[in-house]
Amino acid sequence: MKDIAEFLPQALSSLNSVLSIFKTIGTVFNQSGDTTNTQESLVEATNVLLEAKSKIISAQEEHSFLSSEIDKLKQECMRLKDWKAESKRYARKQIAPGVFAYIENDFVEHLQDTHKYCCNCFDKTVKSTLQQKTKPIAGYKRVKALVCPNGCPDLELLNYSENIK
Repeated sequence: MKDIAEFLPQALSSLNSVLSIFKTIGTVFNQSGDTTNTQESLVEATNVLLEAKSKIISAQEEHSFLSSEIDKLKQECMRLKDWKAESKRYARKQIAPGVFAYIENDFVEHLQDTHKYCCNCFDKTVKSTLQQKTKPIAGYKRVKALVCPNGCPDLELLNYSENIK
């Protein structure tokens, strides 16, 4: 069975050919003077063909849209499969009292120096690197904060944990 993408253009081409033939027949009959029944039949047949042409064009547009959506879904499926494999390399860890982030399972650097990912974003399949900055806080001169570039709330911490859980 032929794919609809091949069928629709062929059907549209055939309809255009038939319309052209009807126009030619109509011209011939108009010139010969026998126009009563023939012209009515040609007009009716032409209207049916124009309606069919319109439906084929609509079907082509819908097919094109659906093909595009299928391609997008395939890409998203591949991205999620890749993400699943990638995300297994990371674990949610408490990096300071009450502060969590995703870090590599087997990191060997100092905790302050390793890449940390925002938990909110990571759980939504987005790898968003937390950026460290210092900011003033009431009662303390300055406190460390981890900032997500996607606008998640800042993670404030005094010191990193010695033992990661």
